[in-house]
Amino acid sequence: MIFLYIQLRNKNKQIEELMGNLDIPIEQICFDSREVKSNSMFIAIKGESKDGHLFIEDVTQKGAKAILCERFPKIINNNLTYIRVNSSSSALGTIA
Repeated sequence: MIFLYIQLRNKNKQIEELMGNLDIPIEQICFDSREVKSNSMFIAIKGESKDGHLFIEDVTQKGAKAILCERFPKIINNNLTYIRVNSSSSALGTIA
């Protein structure tokens, strides 16, 4: 599903910064940290009551391979791909 990254980068020019490898298999895209499984991409969305950025460490332990976020976490895992965008919600709309 790497074409999702390419679509996000080329078609909509939403990627602000990229860290990591784009050549990885992604089997699932989630914005709810409870649904993340191995080889998932987690989209961290700041909501009214919860901020998905606070769950990046949790989804990493569940096997997420890529994180789409508005700000990078303080601790970077070199085994993950991080995609920073201006608006995670807009990026999710583009992917969906």
